[in-house]
Amino acid sequence: SQHVGQGGSYNLLDFLADIDAVAEKLSNEPFTLVGHSLGSIIAAMLSSIRPQKVKNLILVETVLPTEVNEDNAIEQLTTHLDYLASPQEHQIFPDVATAAERLRLTTPTLSESLAMQLADRITESKVDGVCWRWDALLRTRTGIGFNGIDRAKYLGLLRQIKAPITLIYGDRSDFNRPEDLSAQQKAMPNATRIVLAGGHNLHLEAAIDLAKIIGG
Repeated sequence: SQHVGQGGSYNLLDFLADIDAVAEKLSNEPFTLVGHSLGSIIAAMLSSIRPQKVKNLILVETVLPTEVNEDNAIEQLTTHLDYLASPQEHQIFPDVATAAERLRLTTPTLSESLAMQLADRITESKVDGVCWRWDALLRTRTGIGFNGIDRAKYLGLLRQIKAPITLIYGDRSDFNRPEDLSAQQKAMPNATRIVLAGGHNLHLEAAIDLAKIIGG
């Protein structure tokens, strides 16, 4: 899809509306919904709001919105506004092979061949090399905590999900903070919990095992 461009931003409710519209077009029957990382927040919200559509919910390396209190709300808003006013730009790599090397730095278990395939798919050509195809604005999450969906409200949505929930974590992930895991446990006490070998990007590092769980 096209980028929003200078002066634009991405908001959680926009993502939610997108997946709601796609679900409405694709199927009249309840389906299994899978979400990874930020996508898991969107998947969980849809499952809570549209319970008739989701028969199974699978959250992979799920995260929680950060907690914003009165003491740092102004500071966080200022940081986000400054970022949106002067967003970072993607680094230019000399070639796809160099971009593939960068992917392997963040996900060391990626094979060279898969890293090359991914890099070829998610980069675009520039005059002096290649850069990531995705919008650099996605680095900021302004629209998550300031759309009225804060941590407490989101945990409330999780408690209302009626579909069976499967939570899948990577045993080497840096995203699974103890306080988040505890909050998820309290909000989804009946969820099935599975730990796979890998980091945050389980869809790359443990693709076969993950596919078996989803298909099972």
